Amino acid sequence: MVTITERAREFVRSYRLKDPKLDWFLMIEWRKGSADNSRSSDGAAVWERETDPGWCVIFGGYEPGRVESNVGEEVMPGVRVVVQ
Repeated sequence: MVTITERAREFVRSYRLKDPKLDWFLMIEWRKGSADNSRSSDGAAVWERETDPGWCVIFGGYEPGRVESNVGEEVMPGVRVVVQ
């Protein structure tokens, strides 16, 4: 279950009103930090790793038919949520 605050609902509604013809989605995904491997002067492996950004939400509108209409679950009228 995904809970959306009233403030977030107002944000989503404002964008939907700008272009109600689009199919709107909230995409939630886990993002890992980047990592890079190199060699030190003595030949040992050296890893440099960034902190994981963690859970991220992307909100976007797509032309009808570009994304299957049954993807995810409707979280509010005209908006579907997809957890990746």
